[in-house]
Amino acid sequence: MTAAEFHQQQLEQQQQLEEQLKVYQIKPAYCDFIARKIKQAINTPDNEILAGCGSVKFDLDEDGALRSTMKTLFVADRNGKQYKITVEEL
Repeated sequence: MTAAEFHQQQLEQQQQLEEQLKVYQIKPAYCDFIARKIKQAINTPDNEILAGCGSVKFDLDEDGALRSTMKTLFVADRNGKQYKITVEEL
């Protein structure tokens, strides 16, 4: 095997490995970021309609372990009506 053939073989193996790794890549979910941005937008001082937003609730199991990336916010308007906002990846 020549040096050029060896180099080509190494290149092909590297490309195959990179393709295999793409299958296992985990894409991040931005539920935390989106929920925080919603909360910040609701809890602004110039908000005349909504009374405020409580803390962001995590989707936890009975033992406290993270079940999913879903986040839930509870919001109230100035009339006392409550709303539930859920942020989850699809």
